[in-house]
Amino acid sequence: MFKAIVRALKVIPPGKARYKGPLKIHIRSYFERPGTRLKRLSRLKKSAPEHMHQKPDADNIAKFVGDCLNGLAYHDDAQIMSNKSEKFWCIRGERVEVELEYLE
Repeated sequence: MFKAIVRALKVIPPGKARYKGPLKIHIRSYFERPGTRLKRLSRLKKSAPEHMHQKPDADNIAKFVGDCLNGLAYHDDAQIMSNKSEKFWCIRGERVEVELEYLE
């Protein structure tokens, strides 16, 4: 499903699927807070944790995204020489943002 979405969005520069050089990847994952952590009007309760430190694991998200972009954004995920994966809370709009830096 993820690959189909990336293909449909056409966000990968032409010809990069065959790119075989080193690259860096930065992944930002946003997860909606549970309703029990919100007051009315989508305001946070004071007891709501500031940092997202629950499952899924950031390294598992990075592995999934890396595998899904094989053949789309680069030849193989073994080319990734630097990986930064972060998780955040959001009120609405769960999403994953991926930033690639081609180094050659």
